[in-house]
Amino acid sequence: MTGTTGARMIGGDDPTAAFWRAHREGSPIALRTSGTTGAARIIVRSTDSWVDSFAPLAARMGLGAADTMWLPGPLTSTMNLFSACLCEYVGAAWSRRPEHASWATLTPSSLAGALGTRPAMKALVAGDGLPVRDWERATARGWTVLHYYGAAELSLVALGRHAQDLRPFDSVEVDTADGRIWVRSPWLCLDRSGPGGLVRRGDGFVTVGDRGELDGGLLRVWGRD
Repeated sequence: MTGTTGARMIGGDDPTAAFWRAHREGSPIALRTSGTTGAARIIVRSTDSWVDSFAPLAARMGLGAADTMWLPGPLTSTMNLFSACLCEYVGAAWSRRPEHASWATLTPSSLAGALGTRPAMKALVAGDGLPVRDWERATARGWTVLHYYGAAELSLVALGRHAQDLRPFDSVEVDTADGRIWVRSPWLCLDRSGPGGLVRRGDGFVTVGDRGELDGGLLRVWGRD
């Protein structure tokens, strides 16, 4: 299916297969997402903007072919689709069920729920800020947690243990001089349709309206306009 600006719309019964087919064909992809605002929008990006980030992220995670990733959330979420494609890139398995999983992709709220019901594993946590107290609670129970800040339009921006430990990810430049988080990286989307402000500067930096501060190499995310 062809979407916005000639991009291939990713969805249906097997979105990861559609992603890799678009990658082989060199076609941009269109991803429908509502994010945290609830307002539908379509993100257009090159497949390389994800694929080229997989190796450095997998290296930071220690994710490899022997791992299985638990993905409890829907693949209509770009966060979960990204993780599924990451697993397939490194030869790891992914599953809708937690049994035998070594990793999980979770939001902070789903991490909190899993702590009381699942044995300790490794978790990639995104979708909202992860408070230090929740990271401490998880690590006290034997979990290893890696947290990232990003957006459907920006992909990965910063990575760390929790929301107070975020440093710009590989090849990412961050400018917060005006109190907004401006990002320049190879991982940015090509275009976006729908409500809300995706603002581009002439120097290649982009913002989705999130506010924050880069202080001593650490990115503090305050919220969105």
